[in-house]
Amino acid sequence: MRQKHIKNKNRFFILSTGSRPVRAAVAALSIAALAAARQPAFPQGPAAAPAKKPVELVIGIREFLSDLPAMIAAADGLYEREGVNVRTLIKPQGKDNEPLMLDGTLDLAVVGSHIGLNVLFKAGKDNPFVILACLGGGGRRWRLMASERSGISSLEGLQNKRLGIWPSSYGYHLLERHLAGKGIRYSPVRIPMKPELAVEFLEKGKVDALLAWEPIPALLEDRKLAHEIFNLEGMGAGVPVYLAARKDVVRKNPAGVAGVLRTLYRATTFVRENPEQAVRRAAATLRLPPRVLKKALRNHQFQLGLTCAQRRSLAEAARLFGEMKHNKVPADVPIEFDTEPLRTFLEKRGPGPAAPFEENCPPMK
Repeated sequence: MRQKHIKNKNRFFILSTGSRPVRAAVAALSIAALAAARQPAFPQGPAAAPAKKPVELVIGIREFLSDLPAMIAAADGLYEREGVNVRTLIKPQGKDNEPLMLDGTLDLAVVGSHIGLNVLFKAGKDNPFVILACLGGGGRRWRLMASERSGISSLEGLQNKRLGIWPSSYGYHLLERHLAGKGIRYSPVRIPMKPELAVEFLEKGKVDALLAWEPIPALLEDRKLAHEIFNLEGMGAGVPVYLAARKDVVRKNPAGVAGVLRTLYRATTFVRENPEQAVRRAAATLRLPPRVLKKALRNHQFQLGLTCAQRRSLAEAARLFGEMKHNKVPADVPIEFDTEPLRTFLEKRGPGPAAPFEENCPPMK
């Protein structure tokens, strides 16, 4: 299917399929609203004025709450303030950036474990990607919600029930393994990723419970349709969100990559320290009430860094995917972390909150 690019004055693009112009238009208006209401994340002096225009970098993000800092970075012009030339492509809810990473469109992308591993595997030696940093995540953002009409109050109550899931997601694989260990059998039902459609599945009785990330659980609670019976906190090292980059881009444009890291550090710090403002910004983009997003935001961790646990999480995800017959990611997929850009940035960061960073990690078995 062909893709459609919609541009606004902030060099912030919405990608959608050509057969869905209405969705693209709505998304474009949402991003425009985000930009129109913007308040600089970090008030500063004049933007940097390099002698010549830097090489453009293209970063791909998703219309997910976990990518909010990157949305704000683009809408507020924070990249320009750091002297880097960045164009942001955002995929609508339910879509991912894997095709654009593999065809060379994207230089960098925000990814979860599943898409990150898929790209590392499929890109291979011809167009290799590396993981530069973790942007946060948190297991509490993955919540198992039971319908208020289901009578389910614990994991054991899922026995022989219909469970709404995203089959390829790392979060589901973690839960699947956990339930199998308890001998709990259920009927998996694929649900949409778009919040309103996922909620509709449960509201219409198509599933008895569902596993989803925020803000879907918060939206279900707000409408008094479901309650939490479990979350993935403590599993999968917090189910991280990563920043990936093409290896040749890191090598050829270290200054640009450093500027992206500086910008995302500012943006994640802003979201963490100014949740009320962040909620107002997210409401325009994600088309959800601020009260819902305020609750959802409490279950997210936004912080640029890279720890041994976060690195190990990706290796553990690869092994887990390799065990699952319905997933094509091999357990031994090569995973390469390039820590030099992040280490260099943190050494020169100057004032600001500390960022978790561990470089001398034990070998990943």
